[in-house]
Amino acid sequence: MSVCLVSLNGEPLEVDGLGDASSVADVRVLTAAALGCSASSVKLVLAHDVTDPSDDLLTDDKKLVDLPATQFTVIRQALDASLVKLTSSETSEYDEGQTDFYKSSSLSYGDTVIWNTSSHKAVHIGGWGGSTHAAELSADKMVLTVLTGMVQRKSGNMYGSSDKFAPKTETFSVEEMVASKGLI
Repeated sequence: MSVCLVSLNGEPLEVDGLGDASSVADVRVLTAAALGCSASSVKLVLAHDVTDPSDDLLTDDKKLVDLPATQFTVIRQALDASLVKLTSSETSEYDEGQTDFYKSSSLSYGDTVIWNTSSHKAVHIGGWGGSTHAAELSADKMVLTVLTGMVQRKSGNMYGSSDKFAPKTETFSVEEMVASKGLI
């Protein structure tokens, strides 16, 4: 089956491997690879008389043999970085010789929370205990890096990377998190 892809401005797109594609999902993945983006940001519509492309978005489960045509218009949706916001807050409470610190962080896209975490540490006469975290967005707001770990008994700070209780670092693609919520 011959698949033909065109951009929104009508220019043909060259994508390798389309001869092996059997579903809309396959075409999206191959197209994303050719465009150098994630598959979640690529949408496909049938390329016939498209006035509002969002009305005819094809779902991944569609088989190419079941479609009336295999000429598609490719829509690349981009993440609006101005809608990405990371917030962190910490509160504390004192009771019977112990102070508890509660930290929470969340990442939002517009009004929708797409990720969150929380941690708790405490200090009393015997020292510190618990865990904490640090969340940071890259300058372009495309990568969220989260550091989580136990706190040191003497200082309440997170252990260093060379310590026995080294913190764990995780990185997340903001674009993938936003797409997983159906926001792009």
